[in-house]
Amino acid sequence: SGLFLFGSVTMYSASTQVAEHQYHDSNYFLKKHMRNTVVALVVFLFFTNFDHQYYRKLAKPILAIAWLMLVYVIVQHRLQHNPQPARWLSLGLISIQVSDVARLAFIIFMADFLHRMQPTIQQFRETILRFLP
Repeated sequence: SGLFLFGSVTMYSASTQVAEHQYHDSNYFLKKHMRNTVVALVVFLFFTNFDHQYYRKLAKPILAIAWLMLVYVIVQHRLQHNPQPARWLSLGLISIQVSDVARLAFIIFMADFLHRMQPTIQQFRETILRFLP
């Protein structure tokens, strides 16, 4: 909680002038941050009720969906001739950073892979180096 408070105070002090200038509300980014925190806590509580073994079955489909999302964002970005980097996927009321989804998908996939390969793993380093070109 200390890290959250420190980050919130830092974000608030660094963004009040921009928020006042752009949104005529110096607390705009703080409110947005708090709303996102509540959403994150709800999602966290929702997923803590699942058995983590269930995700092992979904590792490959989740990774495939993440790859499709990454490709979609890049293609959409190129078709719109947007000069900004392709990072965000807009889903109506919310936008998500696709790289975060891909990172989580890769973590789930690697956890499943290492679990399956556990009996044959002699050297962790050699196992990980299989994934490098």
